[in-house]
Amino acid sequence: EIAIVDNSGECQTRNSYRQMLRSLKVRYGARIFYAGLEEKTRFADRLTKSGDLPPEVVMFGLFGLQGEVLAAFGGNRNALLLHTVGEAVFTADDDTVCRVSTAPELSDGLRFSSGCDPLEYRVFADRDDALKNAPSVEKDILAIHETLLGRRLDHIISGLGGAAMEFDRMNSDFLRRLESGSGRVLATINGVVGDCAWGSPFGYWGGPMGYLLFKGNSHERLVESEAAYQAACTSREVFRVVNRPTISDGACSVATSIGLDNRELLPPYTPLGRGLDILFGMNLWKCFENGFLGHVPYALLHAPVENRRFWRGEIFRSASGYDIDKLMIDCINSFEFGPSKADEKERLRALGRYLMELGSMPSRDFQEFLRVRAWRTVSLFIDLMEDRLLSRGGSPQFWADDVRRYIAILRESASRKDYCIPLDLMQQHSASEARDLSQRFVFMFGHLLYWWAG
Repeated sequence: EIAIVDNSGECQTRNSYRQMLRSLKVRYGARIFYAGLEEKTRFADRLTKSGDLPPEVVMFGLFGLQGEVLAAFGGNRNALLLHTVGEAVFTADDDTVCRVSTAPELSDGLRFSSGCDPLEYRVFADRDDALKNAPSVEKDILAIHETLLGRRLDHIISGLGGAAMEFDRMNSDFLRRLESGSGRVLATINGVVGDCAWGSPFGYWGGPMGYLLFKGNSHERLVESEAAYQAACTSREVFRVVNRPTISDGACSVATSIGLDNRELLPPYTPLGRGLDILFGMNLWKCFENGFLGHVPYALLHAPVENRRFWRGEIFRSASGYDIDKLMIDCINSFEFGPSKADEKERLRALGRYLMELGSMPSRDFQEFLRVRAWRTVSLFIDLMEDRLLSRGGSPQFWADDVRRYIAILRESASRKDYCIPLDLMQQHSASEARDLSQRFVFMFGHLLYWWAG
């Protein structure tokens, strides 16, 4: 069964897609579902009436905030989750190509990883070079995801035979969940060849990611020479993938394609912003005590139609300000569950109530809350970068200079009074409007979490 959810703004474009899909349905005998603006609007109306749901919550979940031009991909993901309740599903962005590549250093066994990015990275000057280093193989990508998706951890481990298990930086929460013996993989992520799908070559959404904080072999390849490093910092062409099947927490959930075990409750996506997959991984890990993420050692091609590159110096852009994704991450990370046991539904409701409380605070109090949380995040991130500089002996110089410059820009930016007003909202709004809108977004996402739990 194939489902397409479409945000195209032109009626003519949507009609052309409907016509094309009818033709494919006849030719291949496939079950194909399509949802454009008209279908999603009717769907929202039926949900509201049949479920006795607040219409503003349903519209927010499927369309985001009315009149906002921020990317609304998360609304499409929520429509897919609602359409596929009770099923395992594989979702892919519209510029993903089913060209499968194997991890270059593929090994047997299973890796467990928490609190860090388990992927290996290679950055290339252009797409041709990336594809040359990631040859395609004849593999069934759905079968690859099914090796982990929806499976209990004890069943995965028992099927290893004599293959090795590797443990990487286990934190206490991860170990506690492993010891419970009831964990299950709720989402699976494959690697990417081609465009990296990042808004910036460096940032700290949810956890550090990006070129400046590559570690191990990824770092050594990046800084092999100054010329290679400078070229990489303007290139979006990567090959990122794990070397063996990996079970992880929500520390790394960036995905242009993902497998979802939607046979039981999953969290909704944030309907606006570009970091929806990061926030989805965070909420899954935070609210689903027995849920894990799985990474498979195969990659798919991410090939946007336009040729994208980072502009020279863009590696410092994420240090200059805040965006709606960072704001949501700081709000969600600030919530802690109490000692009492609760199931996934109650945990989603509890997080939802908390976000609604934040969204209902007096504006001045909310901004002060954000400043404290943002300064904490910035401080921890600067500590991490300084530790990385120390561990590398400040070498090579060209890389270390960029890390120090990033730290300096971040310190200066975070000291501004308006630092916590999202820059992406200020592209279409005044500072005061963007400030109020960001708080409304927090409230509405909390409202969505509460009702999503049923």
